[in-house]
Amino acid sequence: MKMKFYSSFKTMLSFVLSLVVAFSAIGTSVFASEKQSGTEVQTFNQSRELHTSDGDLLGTVQETTIIERKEIKGSVEYILRQNKDYTLVSPYAEIPAYQTKFQDGSKMTNYSLKDGNKLYRNGNLVKDPTATSIKLNSAGGIQTLSDTGGLPGLCHYYDASDWYNYHFACYEDMDYTGHYYGVAAGGNVQKDTTAAHYMFATAKAEVDAFENYYNDFRMHHLATEALAGIAVITWVNLLAFIGTGAGVAYEALQTVNSWNDADDAINDAYHYIEQF
Repeated sequence: MKMKFYSSFKTMLSFVLSLVVAFSAIGTSVFASEKQSGTEVQTFNQSRELHTSDGDLLGTVQETTIIERKEIKGSVEYILRQNKDYTLVSPYAEIPAYQTKFQDGSKMTNYSLKDGNKLYRNGNLVKDPTATSIKLNSAGGIQTLSDTGGLPGLCHYYDASDWYNYHFACYEDMDYTGHYYGVAAGGNVQKDTTAAHYMFATAKAEVDAFENYYNDFRMHHLATEALAGIAVITWVNLLAFIGTGAGVAYEALQTVNSWNDADDAINDAYHYIEQF
């Protein structure tokens, strides 16, 4: 488990360093920026592996992100376009739940930063996860075992070495800490099930999606730290960075975007696991 964590951290650190180099050398194929009639356009290309929560190779994803930034009457407007091309490996490529969760497609998200401290996502106010924390369930947290993979402190599953009997455990929510990791919040659910359960593949795919979104958040947060030169980034810091228009604005926006994706996924996984 420790070796997996350090290997993952080392990979993220290398990714962050490459981002810093890309921002300092705009001509690279990884990142590009240009200004057109008052609109700043940033493009970022990334290719990476996806893994299941228990460490298996899930596949790869080719991702292109284009961000358009405008300043309109005192507010900062962003249009974030993401195109993802997934290639799943067997057996996940043959599982309908994984085909659905990890399918090729494009997504456009609109962000608007108003009054310097209010961020809207597709017209809805983005909650400050440090101010709207759900009280931790007093019944106790998820028990972590030495043979678990993924993120045992937040949301995970593991099998009984038979690929049939599984244990799932997941928190309802997570809180932002100012570092490149979240902490568990809300209630937690723990269930034993089998691969024959009708909700098994859906819940497993959601947990795997959560971990991959969460890893995106960690990488972008580390990049924001490196570009900003600080180790602790409050939610207020992130909003301030988003408003700057500098290179760090892109990573701060991606940090917020991937955090919200991971937060949605952990909540979905929690409710699927409840149905076992």
